Amino acid sequence: MPALRLSTLQRLLFPTSSSSSSSTHGSSSLPSSARHSTASRRRTSSASSIGLPLLASSSSAADDLPPHCHTSSSARTTRLPRLYAALAAFVFALVLLYAARESLELFAVREWALAREFLIGAPAEEGDRVLVGPGQFVMFGDSLTERAFEVGGMGDSLIASYKRKLDIVNRGFGGYNSAWALSIARQIFPALSLRSDIRLVTIWLGANDAAEPPNKQHVPLRSYLSNISHLITLLLALPQPLGPPEIILLTPPPVDGRWPDREPLVYANALRTLAEETEALVLDTEAVLKKALEERGKELQEVGVFLKDGLHFNPEGYDLIHTALLSLISTRLPHLAPDALPTYFPPWTEITTHGAEIVPFAAGAGPGDEKEGG
Repeated sequence: MPALRLSTLQRLLFPTSSSSSSSTHGSSSLPSSARHSTASRRRTSSASSIGLPLLASSSSAADDLPPHCHTSSSARTTRLPRLYAALAAFVFALVLLYAARESLELFAVREWALAREFLIGAPAEEGDRVLVGPGQFVMFGDSLTERAFEVGGMGDSLIASYKRKLDIVNRGFGGYNSAWALSIARQIFPALSLRSDIRLVTIWLGANDAAEPPNKQHVPLRSYLSNISHLITLLLALPQPLGPPEIILLTPPPVDGRWPDREPLVYANALRTLAEETEALVLDTEAVLKKALEERGKELQEVGVFLKDGLHFNPEGYDLIHTALLSLISTRLPHLAPDALPTYFPPWTEITTHGAEIVPFAAGAGPGDEKEGG
């Protein structure tokens, strides 16, 4: 076998190094311009291997860069304006959303109405009834409402008065002020209206708003009135087959010396003024308590006889509010008085069929067909 020459063996085993070697040894045979380009690339490789910065001496250095490293100057100049335009559009959208907050709330209520129609059906034409329950009497407020359903409160008395006439719903939230109450009302009332029509709502807020700052429950008087107004607007916008609910405002009651950091009567006076301007019904708790005290020969400063802890009512105090509330309903809203409402499903003594379908309301006695008097 003929012996291979050393250079041939190197090229076979190490083609890269051999080609490099050959290019090195053969560089003298290249033209001067080619030798200059080769030397320049070697200097660039050597400098970059030891971390030295490079300075492009000519446009040929830029030409040696891969295509993805080239950056268009026009692209660089248009990126920032596009970013600013996107940021401005985002800020503008936020401003629009904030300005249309109330409209969005009413839109959400209408969406609930569509869901209600899907779930329980909608009136086919004017005058039809959607009979899914006896209707609801929602009590909404702070701890004065929440504790009304404890032992000794007026919740049991109202449930007894409206049994099989209206469902009494307790939505009292202890410690809440009008701002927090308005926030959750946007979630509570559309959901409740899916069950059956809300016929009557009491709003009893202000006792916590009247706390002096820096108590976080404090709400300025003007904001308190605005929150109540927004709450009324929300309730009147509920799309129900029988129309919006009737609303009764209850003023925050007076407190005794055990709560020196609160001035609820200032908020009560402002709420009465708001009720007069909006023609809303209002139950003046101060007047109710003051009359009861005068009948005992006492002054308003002795209101603590009707309070459990200086703020919340004891059983006797709740009984006074319950009596006054039913009296107001019978006088101003007689169609929603307990005696005027139809009974949900007939008494067993009136059932004459065996196994036949029993309708919720007798003909002509459904919700909306109440008697005018009590």
